[in-house]
Amino acid sequence: MSNVLTGIAERFRAEGLVSEDWQEEMRLSGQLVELYRNYYGGSHRLTLTAAQKNMMNIKDDVLDRYNANYCGMVVDAMADRLNVDRINAGDEASQGWIDELLKVNRFDGLQIDVHTAALRDGETFVMAEYSDVLKQVKLAHELAWDGYTGVLVVYDRSGENIVAAAKVFYEGDDTRVNLYYQNRLERYIAPDDGALSLMTEAEDITRNGAAPGVPVVRFARKKDVTSELNDAIPLQDSLNRTLISMVMTGELTAFSILFSRGWEAPNGITPGMVMTAMIKNKDGSPMIPTDKDEAAALSTMLNAFDLKRIEAGNVEQLIKQAEWLINQIGTVTSTPVPGMMGGDSSSGEALKQRDVRLVGKCQSAQVSFGNSYEDLMRLAALMQTLYGTANPPPLDSINTQWKSAQVRNDADILAAAVQLQKWGYDRAALRLLSQSTMANWTEDEIEQMVAEKREDTQATMMLLPNFENFMANDGQGAGNGNGQNQTERRLPNAL
Repeated sequence: MSNVLTGIAERFRAEGLVSEDWQEEMRLSGQLVELYRNYYGGSHRLTLTAAQKNMMNIKDDVLDRYNANYCGMVVDAMADRLNVDRINAGDEASQGWIDELLKVNRFDGLQIDVHTAALRDGETFVMAEYSDVLKQVKLAHELAWDGYTGVLVVYDRSGENIVAAAKVFYEGDDTRVNLYYQNRLERYIAPDDGALSLMTEAEDITRNGAAPGVPVVRFARKKDVTSELNDAIPLQDSLNRTLISMVMTGELTAFSILFSRGWEAPNGITPGMVMTAMIKNKDGSPMIPTDKDEAAALSTMLNAFDLKRIEAGNVEQLIKQAEWLINQIGTVTSTPVPGMMGGDSSSGEALKQRDVRLVGKCQSAQVSFGNSYEDLMRLAALMQTLYGTANPPPLDSINTQWKSAQVRNDADILAAAVQLQKWGYDRAALRLLSQSTMANWTEDEIEQMVAEKREDTQATMMLLPNFENFMANDGQGAGNGNGQNQTERRLPNAL
């Protein structure tokens, strides 16, 4: 696909957007992204030789890989702790619009794909496009360029703002290229020679004198493109080589090689078999000495016969080396591997201390990803304003609320939630429980549970004797006499 990249670079250079080096930089970037994805999926550079496959009785190349893949764990351990709880808006109307947007776009699945891809590839993108059919903005996850397909972006001189983007994708047997500029969209088809052919006239995307800009938002933990696998891959290569050596050593220990000297030992030696060695005549009959000197010579020759075992290496040292490499993968990536997390009896505080660096990385990702989600909401609102039939409410204040990335002890969380419930803070108790492994309620589900409890309480009170007379005498109903509902209380400062 280098020809396609050449065509894209030519058009961006014609716009004065990229330098002569941009194409080579994108080519190398695509190779790295492809490498990261391969290692994440378990397809590594080191493969078995024909002799090694034969020794391990592997007869085909159906699954041509032999490794203990820790790269997947490095990415997934971090991605599993990045869970958006809610994208909060400043008022009820804005919140309702955001909640509906996320619901239509199945945000629960979208965020998993975005977080995993951003950590694995170093960056990923989400594109916003207004759908005339749904009368809603559609959010689409777009992977980074891997040398074949994906999104490439161009920044302004500050490196902060995207001024152009290219999306390369397959449609049937054709390779398509969309080029996005601040005020227009160009659609191309790319033959095998890479010469981009404009499919239709450039599409003007301005409405009422305003343009949405490039409808792409970047998600990355760092400003530069840095995969979480950068430091793990060299150690993973070393671990793979050690694993093969361990298996070879084990094979040679169980099925050692024998070396015969002065005679030909039979193939396929089995336990309990009897082997004989003799000096034979040319016709195959045993040689019988005819005198004392000949007997001495034959005796010397027989004594020289030998059968030795070629000893295998020490597999224990290889096991220690493998354990060291695994721990180093955990150290350089700030990922607590199973051997670093202690036993089942470890306290919650001890587990927190062991993964404090991973929590730091997660919190860093929450800040950068959270800013990207907020930019995405504003881009979606702008798309709705320009292309929709009804304007969205103003998004003056947006912030991304995340679930905690820390290892949390469910027993401690449950105890704190029970105390909050006793004090009358039902919502706070339910929100706290949602930070544990016992529940994963959304804000809407929490509101529904609180409303159901309120209805059940009111229904129970209606059954009390003289309840109607009580309500008639208490003009404020369930309030506190000042029109303020008693359930709306301020949390104690201790919390």
